[in-house]
Amino acid sequence: MIVHVVESWNENHSINDTTDFFSPGFTKKEFTLNIHRIWPPPGIFQSMNEALHILKTQFPKTTELIFLNSGDCFIDKSSLGNLFFHKRKMQKKFGLVFPAVFGRSKIIASDSLSWIMPDQRVSNLKQWLQYFNPNHQSVLFDASWAYENPYNLDNILIADRTVMKKALTSIEELAFSEKLISEFHLSGYSSQLPNWKNLKERVNEPDRSLISKVGECLKFLIPNRLKFIYPYIMFTRSKFISFFC
Repeated sequence: MIVHVVESWNENHSINDTTDFFSPGFTKKEFTLNIHRIWPPPGIFQSMNEALHILKTQFPKTTELIFLNSGDCFIDKSSLGNLFFHKRKMQKKFGLVFPAVFGRSKIIASDSLSWIMPDQRVSNLKQWLQYFNPNHQSVLFDASWAYENPYNLDNILIADRTVMKKALTSIEELAFSEKLISEFHLSGYSSQLPNWKNLKERVNEPDRSLISKVGECLKFLIPNRLKFIYPYIMFTRSKFISFFC
């Protein structure tokens, strides 16, 4: 398998460090690895759109693609293959080209707090998708579909959610792998509570729903001394909604 890795770099370090692509036990010897660097990094979704452009123009035979952020990694060496072959299996079964296939993610808030999304108890994934989005680290996109659906840069934080929602709801059947695919750490910009400046950015995102905008305003009201409870709120919400799905 040939894997093309498109990295965003700055002067000091790689934003999407190639070593993060490989979890323990996931060796580079199992792949032909080609690394392409974007310099300088224009921003997360700008970088992702640039990666799409590079793959489309320089590597037109690319069939599937996935995005990993710095600090995120696959669970093990079979993760990428699980998504790839599950997508092919579903396409053969239904005679459809699926825009995306997704699996489970392990959300890591701290050494003592983590959870799985979607939760193993979820039986109605379409209902679950009304409240949550998969982590894009566990979503394998059809390359041709992704090229035609780039990230809307007017959405500062939720551009990836909009694309995933469209990919997963554009056809009737869902392509879902029961496997745990990736680890996602709640340390990135999108996981932080809003301050006054980025609250305005968030509520002005064109694709953000009214309920989501209200949610961002409520997050803003959490006092600094209580911000440590926010991951526990996320954990509780995930478990509560999963129970009814």
